[in-house]
Amino acid sequence: MFKESSRDKKMENAVGAAIRIHLHEPAGDILVFLTGFEECEQAVKLCYQKLTEMVDEGKEVPPMMLVALYGA
Repeated sequence: MFKESSRDKKMENAVGAAIRIHLHEPAGDILVFLTGFEECEQAVKLCYQKLTEMVDEGKEVPPMMLVALYGA
């Protein structure tokens, strides 16, 4: 059986926190600091999936711009 790594769990928790902030706090920028390119791309994808699921369930979700920024 697939066991989730602690890195994946931290990324999922960070995405969840960003979504909660977006939904329950006044409009503004939210930065989520992660450890690399792959993790940034996964976080953007996961965030988009979770927000899309919420919209599909009929929940009101304010617009959100998702941008992966990372150094090389």
